[in-house]
Amino acid sequence: MNKNQIFFADSGLTSTSANHIANLAKEWIQQKKSRLESIHAVNKYIQLIDSDEKKPCFIGMTSSEIDEIPQILNEISDAQSLIAWLREAIKARTELKNKIEDTDIKMWDPNLPNEPEYPTFMSEDEAVAQLSIKERNRYYELETKCAVIGKFIHPEGSFSRARKEINSALENPIRVNESGRDTLIFSYEPSVDPQKVESLFFNLQQKHREAQAELNGIKHKIELMIEKDRNLKLEKYSKEIEEYNSYHRRKKTEFDLWWTQELEKIQNLKIIIPNDLHPIYEKIINLK
Repeated sequence: MNKNQIFFADSGLTSTSANHIANLAKEWIQQKKSRLESIHAVNKYIQLIDSDEKKPCFIGMTSSEIDEIPQILNEISDAQSLIAWLREAIKARTELKNKIEDTDIKMWDPNLPNEPEYPTFMSEDEAVAQLSIKERNRYYELETKCAVIGKFIHPEGSFSRARKEINSALENPIRVNESGRDTLIFSYEPSVDPQKVESLFFNLQQKHREAQAELNGIKHKIELMIEKDRNLKLEKYSKEIEEYNSYHRRKKTEFDLWWTQELEKIQNLKIIIPNDLHPIYEKIINLK
């Protein structure tokens, strides 16, 4: 049982009524305290020096008023106890209400599963790592071969430059650098059979194409592995998220119903007055 339930029952005061009564009791106490603070135990008289007649100017409390003091103190104490009870009950009701309003679905059901995480897909490196030793080595070998040959026969590469030199020598075998008696004549001729150079070039091109084709085949296999991994994970995630959303919607409906009902219960709670406080309660509500 919640410690705050002691203040409540099916019948009693609403928080608004309890607050009103507490305010009335506070005003009533103030009146009683003012009365006690203004008590005096001396009668004050005044007389002229040449007269024997004394006239009262202030009258202290009587014996019967003295006898009433314990009762007044008891009533003040009882009224303060009533206020304390009502204020604590209002506070308790507010705490109960706040506790429900601050409760989210995770607090309501700590075992509620977390939303499935979006999958992390296989990377190219992870796919390569799944190749056999032989195929993985061949993959690296072909990458290296394509890079080496490709760089060598590239239009800006050294072998292409050599081919251009041969063609230039064949087209312009003689070049003159005229400078009078110091004129220089340069002659150019291929240092190797041009046909052999061309044959090697096309042979290297063929090897590069073959190596690139084989490398592309392995890369395609890697792409298919990555695509398969992605599709399987997305399919699994889609199923999990659908199940999660369905379950979460059902739980959310249950939670919303619980939340509304609990707030309604608290709204309907009535503040009870303990038996010992009934006399002072009746006195306060019957004040004129």
